[in-house]
Amino acid sequence: MLRFHDELLEIVAAALDDKNDQLQKYRDNGDETVLILESDDIAHMNHVLLYKAYLQASACVHTPNIDQVWMAHTIDSDNYCNFICFDGTDSIMDTVNLPQWELGKRYVSYWWVEVEREKNQRKISP
Repeated sequence: MLRFHDELLEIVAAALDDKNDQLQKYRDNGDETVLILESDDIAHMNHVLLYKAYLQASACVHTPNIDQVWMAHTIDSDNYCNFICFDGTDSIMDTVNLPQWELGKRYVSYWWVEVEREKNQRKISP
């Protein structure tokens, strides 16, 4: 699990860094910018895993050119796509996300506790 976690964190951090640079020209023009993190892996990925990786990566990668971050869960891209907002205004977060998910800036302290708890578990796991 440690390797999967580290790889996911690296992938998200690289996406934030790369897309932040690419979106700068749009942000400079005053446009609202959106990064979409896509996953079609129903067996290994869910919004909780990706959100925690996003939180950790965003703490390390400066992203002034990204206004919103979304997950697109494309299990079968021809027939199904679910969007979840990881970072955006409260009105967007409240409109598109289920309240019990508790995603976004209002709940970040809860998620950091979970991230730290998992880090400690990985340290003591054989």
